[in-house]
Amino acid sequence: MATFINPRDRLLSDDLCLYKDQEHYKTDHPPLDGDISTDVCIIGGGFTGVMTALHLLKEGFKVVLIERHRIGWGASGRNSGQLIPGFNQDIRNMRKKYGPEITDAAFLATVAALEDIKARIEKYDIDCDYAPGLSIAAVTPKGYEDMQRYSDFMTTQYDYPMTVLDDDRTVDHLGTDIYHGCTVDLQGGRFNPLKYLCSIANLAVEKGLVIYEETPALRIKNLDDGKAEIITPHGRIHAAKTVAAGDAYQGTLLPQLRRRYLLFRTSMLATNVLSAEKLNMTLPCNHAVFEWRALTNYYTKTADGRLIFGGGDSPLVNSKKDETRAFEKIYKRMTEVYPHLKNEHITHWWGGYFGVTKDQIPEIGRTEDGIYYAYGYSGHGVVPTHMAGRVLSDMIAGKLDDNHFSTKIKAANIPGAGTHDGILARLALIWYGFKERFD
Repeated sequence: MATFINPRDRLLSDDLCLYKDQEHYKTDHPPLDGDISTDVCIIGGGFTGVMTALHLLKEGFKVVLIERHRIGWGASGRNSGQLIPGFNQDIRNMRKKYGPEITDAAFLATVAALEDIKARIEKYDIDCDYAPGLSIAAVTPKGYEDMQRYSDFMTTQYDYPMTVLDDDRTVDHLGTDIYHGCTVDLQGGRFNPLKYLCSIANLAVEKGLVIYEETPALRIKNLDDGKAEIITPHGRIHAAKTVAAGDAYQGTLLPQLRRRYLLFRTSMLATNVLSAEKLNMTLPCNHAVFEWRALTNYYTKTADGRLIFGGGDSPLVNSKKDETRAFEKIYKRMTEVYPHLKNEHITHWWGGYFGVTKDQIPEIGRTEDGIYYAYGYSGHGVVPTHMAGRVLSDMIAGKLDDNHFSTKIKAANIPGAGTHDGILARLALIWYGFKERFD
């Protein structure tokens, strides 16, 4: 692939993530060295962990956050930055399973989380390249019809305005004639996720959060009354409350949860800075975009004039050949959507894992041993992680009753999860591929 100008020096390196190659990656916290005590220990330095900390600090808790690598090392710092309410599961399907009361409460909580993100950006003048606007592109005529029904449902049921464009208007809107139409959501948007996350982590530190980077949680030792001792390589943390917020990178820290999700991988690439002419031809609306199908692709422009294009959800990658194949697939799709980008250099490409539950809805809860957790965002996590942070904080602060929607949505065990993820993920992708082809 001659257009890829940076060679890979090792498999699954995240060093070529565009965001991490830019100067705004500025968190710098020492590893834990010694034993400490705290009201709440949060394990995981992504959106879930940092947002839980921010809300708990407002409630007066003493909070410590530990991160295996660096703030934003995982999915929160590598994603495409699309701000989308709801979940990866179609909200209409959720209503069929969980009923309107639970589903509507969950969805509206994500809408509130989206508004909270935008308000926080404005209040603290966060430099994160925020831009409003989200477009959903219909890949097939049947998909366009379903997207129309979905848009009507969202407008009628939730008073959430969405505008449907036909194929001709979509050409002007997206700058490509490959789609059969699109839906425009002006409440959604995009940002640079790593810039935003580092900013809110620094904000939390100003408010009293203590962060230890390069500090993995090796084991959680459960004590009495929900208390726990978190064992790290060079110290122990005695916590009255503990939050596991690592999602796909949690490993087997809580083995009972690892049986409830499969690991999938998504990949992204970024072009070089485009010429003014090609930049104007590419995504004229300047929205974040994702395709209306199960095996979706997604893309957005950056503040410095590149295109980030991602997708190609894949099972676990075991070799450079697997990884190369994944990026070739994404590159092919990008040049189908925008043929004029065929000769542009790809300066950055990266990937990461995400946890997918059986229903593709996250689970937020508390184990029998008293450990709080949130996981399973299923590839749709930027906004739901913010919702989860508030829910976890309210649970710890004793503000939620047993009828809260989070207590009603539970992930089922998946046979083979945690031991045969690669095989199961591959089978799932084959199934979705066949289903998409014959639908």
